[in-house]
Amino acid sequence: MAAMPMTYAGAAEIDVLLEKLVEKGVLTPLEAQIVKDETKTDVAKQISTGTMDTMPSWIQSIKLKGDLRLRYQADEKESDNNLRNRARYRLRFGVYADPHPDLSVGFRLATGEDSISTSTNETMGDNFMKDDIWIDLAYAEYHPASGLYSIIGGKFASKPYLWKTTDLIWDGDINPEGISIHSDYSVNSNVDVFANAGTWFLDEISSQSSHQTDPFIHYVQAGTKVYNDQFSAKAAGIYYGFNNVDNKSLDQKYDLGNSSLPLLDSYSIANDYDSIGASVELAAKELFGGLPLNLDSYMAVFGDYIQNTSDDVDNDQGWMIGAKIGHKKVKKPGTWQMKYMYGRLEENAWPDGYADSDRYGGESNIKGHEVSWQYALKKNVIFGLDYYKVDRLDRELASSDEEQLFQADLVVKF
Repeated sequence: MAAMPMTYAGAAEIDVLLEKLVEKGVLTPLEAQIVKDETKTDVAKQISTGTMDTMPSWIQSIKLKGDLRLRYQADEKESDNNLRNRARYRLRFGVYADPHPDLSVGFRLATGEDSISTSTNETMGDNFMKDDIWIDLAYAEYHPASGLYSIIGGKFASKPYLWKTTDLIWDGDINPEGISIHSDYSVNSNVDVFANAGTWFLDEISSQSSHQTDPFIHYVQAGTKVYNDQFSAKAAGIYYGFNNVDNKSLDQKYDLGNSSLPLLDSYSIANDYDSIGASVELAAKELFGGLPLNLDSYMAVFGDYIQNTSDDVDNDQGWMIGAKIGHKKVKKPGTWQMKYMYGRLEENAWPDGYADSDRYGGESNIKGHEVSWQYALKKNVIFGLDYYKVDRLDRELASSDEEQLFQADLVVKF
């Protein structure tokens, strides 16, 4: 940032020079003001495009982004008949830069409780104690000028390195650690194909024993999108390979692999979870043009499916379907979107603790509904409502039963 005083000094010198030219009658006051305005516009353009000579381009590329979410949450289980009320918040703040035209780096800090990977919520009410901040993102991304592929490593957001339509198995707050590659290609003006692959590390085994190998996941996904001006269809298949997870104790607040057990600081995974899955989305726009609804023409139906292909495992499937209508993006003032989803996740379909943490704590052996609505009050200010009604698939596997959860959110982006 040392280049900034040079920029201000240059502007001050230009002002003095223009004043002298006006005094000597070389320029009229109006002409001097025009030159001054054009200079300011040119400098602003250079800063925004990263072409300012007095400042390194990588500094000019730095972007600061963040958001604050205030939440009221109420949840109740059938057996308790006690409504639990909570006030919560989430704060995220990140710094992003492009030190080279084909290289991006970034990191983000976020709130969160007990370093749980599936939540960045902080619950209010600890007698005004200071709250924790965690590293939420820390990555480097290589994206060559050809645009055909990109590679990312570190701790990063899964999009676009994994395409999914729901949070059936991956909570939106999970940022995997490892390396991934994304590639897409336009076959023609109506058909795109894409592929994703990666290796994500689950835990690091500190034991010096040569028989201990770190658990990790590798995955491969391939898909296509067919579209025109009004309709689009997108589908993909995926394979997950879990490696070295059998009987391994992982660091997590959830018991993976058996939702009937209590929450633990560490646990042993009882099953393997090599899985195949599929995702699909059908969308349409401009269906209501000219009608009173005037929804900016967006509606879609979508779904995800997962099956554990490991031997000698039953109750091994999960799926979720849904629909949404409204505006494609809730961003501009007055835009909104409503979404409904229903899903079921059998006990051995996927490890506990990675799915949406608001849906029965991210556990398996569940089925249930979710309805949400979002509305942009102002630019970068969004109000939302979310309701879950979730029950056990088999109550004999666990004592817990139907749970209802309601959330009201106010999100401010900056």
